[in-house]
Amino acid sequence: MAGKRARGDGGLHFKHRPDCPKPDDSGQRPKHKCAGLWVARVELEPDSLGRRKSKEVTSRDYATAVKRLRELRRQVEDHGTVATGTMTVEKWLRQWLDEVVAVTERPTTAKSYRSIVETQLVPTLGKKRLDRLNVQHVRDMHSALRRKQTRLGKPPAESSILKAHNVLSSALTQAEREGLILRNVARIADKPELPDEDGATFTPEQVQHFLRTNQGERMAPRWAVGFFTGERQGEILGMEWERVDLETGIADVSWQLQRIPFRHGCGGDCGRKRPGSCPDRELDVKPAFTVRQLDGGLCLTRPKTKKGRRLIPLHPFLVAALRARLACGEPNPHGLVFTREDGRPVDPRVDLGTHLARHVASQRLRAGKTDRDVMKDLMGHTKAATTSLYLERDMELASEAMLRLGDEFAIEG
Repeated sequence: MAGKRARGDGGLHFKHRPDCPKPDDSGQRPKHKCAGLWVARVELEPDSLGRRKSKEVTSRDYATAVKRLRELRRQVEDHGTVATGTMTVEKWLRQWLDEVVAVTERPTTAKSYRSIVETQLVPTLGKKRLDRLNVQHVRDMHSALRRKQTRLGKPPAESSILKAHNVLSSALTQAEREGLILRNVARIADKPELPDEDGATFTPEQVQHFLRTNQGERMAPRWAVGFFTGERQGEILGMEWERVDLETGIADVSWQLQRIPFRHGCGGDCGRKRPGSCPDRELDVKPAFTVRQLDGGLCLTRPKTKKGRRLIPLHPFLVAALRARLACGEPNPHGLVFTREDGRPVDPRVDLGTHLARHVASQRLRAGKTDRDVMKDLMGHTKAATTSLYLERDMELASEAMLRLGDEFAIEG
């Protein structure tokens, strides 16, 4: 006697159409040319309320139905479930933004993800069935985005398409964890490749010329801090005098200045389209997010990880520049090191200190043979792999390394 069929074993049966002849008194159907379907069905784990779940696939051909039943069994064996439902990519992306990204990511990151979803992913993939998304769909998305034009009438940069790919991959990874799909097709598809371009940088002599030329400018100390420390823009603009010790030459970069988006505080009843125009507007942050509001959306926030909270040493040149900055006597209600002339925080969107200074500082640290762990701590990286992204190949250093290696093996001729 056959044993009881286990969940996931599934079964196969034939389903007659409603217009097929009905069985007679003996229970047998009269012979007819049936257009019904073979149904392969597997039982799945009950849902959180204990309700039964199953997955069915159909085929007019018996052999195809058997093949599909075997595929269902394999999916249950490999993944413990089978992708079910008719959720679209658009519906999942919005759910992911509201329930995952808004809770786990920083406000600026969440805002960036939402923009990419609305302008790039939903228009190209939104109507696709989530569980039927395949690698070709991802390739088609890349092609569709390349055909678009920016507001300047130019095709989008490959870096923009790569960001869209990565956001899609993050969303599909979460869908895979929740059993909505069986595999992340964005992880399988080839990513857009960025052009191999040499990054712009400054030599030490060019940095000296820049600082000398701009000596006396009001924001010159801000630019100097960027070159001398390699700190991020938000970390420099968020520096507070109470966390800078000019006697010991040490600064605490445990906060950073960011522009936080707003959300409606009225539930959308005010009739204003922009949340920032809502009379009851609120900062769009998750409950556990630590934020100190300074001026409108300009706020001091904690770094993404505890590794970002650190002390950095200041060069004597910087100490002197900061002493001069402190003595300027400008209004400063928030106690920030760098402000606008009226004392308000410097908006990151108009700050002229670019990421270039951070790149230059990291390059010179490497050229000085700084230990990677020390460099990682100074730059505030959580992983050594991130530090490696800043390390360009230096032929002078490579030559020295190969010379040292060869000296160990060379023999006299």
